[in-house]
Amino acid sequence: VIVDELHTPEAAEFEWLMHATEKLGLDEASQTFVSRRRGAVMNTHLITPAGFAFTQTDAWPTDPKKGYPTATKPEPAKLWHFKATTKKRATARTIAAVMVVSDGDQRPNCEVLSKGDKCQVRRKTVDTETAVEIDLSVDRAGKSPLLTVHCTPDDGDVETLSIP
Repeated sequence: VIVDELHTPEAAEFEWLMHATEKLGLDEASQTFVSRRRGAVMNTHLITPAGFAFTQTDAWPTDPKKGYPTATKPEPAKLWHFKATTKKRATARTIAAVMVVSDGDQRPNCEVLSKGDKCQVRRKTVDTETAVEIDLSVDRAGKSPLLTVHCTPDDGDVETLSIP
């Protein structure tokens, strides 16, 4: 889980970027994308109130040889460039990226739930259940933690970690 808290003096669009060797599988309707590489799979959920618009290209943002007219080395291999742009302008925004990594078809038992400015990630293993709660609101100061993790083993005490 990656959480970004962003602030700007004037209302703006915010962008979340990812670069990959292989083309990403985008699903804007569910606000997710999939990255595959050498048998590994990463499913990413991008979460922010009002959501994102997705784009992807393999074009260079700037030609790598621009400004170097005597460059003789071959151009580096192209990458895929993914951009998620917030649909609504704001002066503050909290963005969560929940990345679930698996080895091929061995996807972890992980559920991502999002409603309004709250997000919850649940993960169950053989002997432990973990829940991550994320508060995406920008006015939460003093009201609630940004992120709280509850780890509940089948036997033993519940452990909780909070990030203000």
